[in-house]
Amino acid sequence: SAATSLGALEVRRYHGNAEQFLELCAMAAKESGSAEPLYLAAEGLSVRGKPEAAVEWLRAAVEMAPDPARMALSKPLRPCNGRVDFQQLLGQAERTAVSRR
Repeated sequence: SAATSLGALEVRRYHGNAEQFLELCAMAAKESGSAEPLYLAAEGLSVRGKPEAAVEWLRAAVEMAPDPARMALSKPLRPCNGRVDFQQLLGQAERTAVSRR
């Protein structure tokens, strides 16, 4: 649907109700089979000051489609970069991405 389009989710990453945003991200990931909405959810939580929840959404994204470059370079995820759990997940994403090549 239009509400779960990636463009709409990208805007909502920074604005609007967080619960609705997460519901739409989950729905979009389920409908599309893509990890992109999960990465957007993690970024939205990170910029809202919820790093623990952001890492949980990242964990789901990495399980579906590891993208270590995205994780390392994402400006919205910068607040999470110093966290041990984020660094561990980034390492896991790097190892998984290499093994899938």
